[in-house]
Amino acid sequence: MGCTGEQGEVGCGTDEGSFVARADGVALQVFLDTPWAERQVPVVILHGGWTTDWIPVASSFDRLQEGVGFVEVHLDLPGATNPASWPSTEGEDDLHGAEARKAVARVLRFAADLIDDEHGCRLSDRAPGLAPDQ
Repeated sequence: MGCTGEQGEVGCGTDEGSFVARADGVALQVFLDTPWAERQVPVVILHGGWTTDWIPVASSFDRLQEGVGFVEVHLDLPGATNPASWPSTEGEDDLHGAEARKAVARVLRFAADLIDDEHGCRLSDRAPGLAPDQ
């Protein structure tokens, strides 16, 4: 199919700081870091505290390195509610059960640059400087 891009875009590139799309049936929103970063590492954000770590990551944490930015990938879990104009993930909320885990796995594959979104674009097409292997 190839990378078609959204209406108003040239290919899959974007001048916006974020975009909304679907990947393998899961709705997601991607926030691109500021252009100062030499490399950008994809980070999947799980809303609802599925981790004991601090969300969001603050710039004072040791794990941040100078010259490295984040590409945040936020997913819409099955059964979640969001504004009517946004894409949503089909299915019922199974309280972090099998369907939610499948959605997380699909978004992790998108963040690892292994699958295309609904427009035939990979994350690396939309986020220049992406370093998914970091």
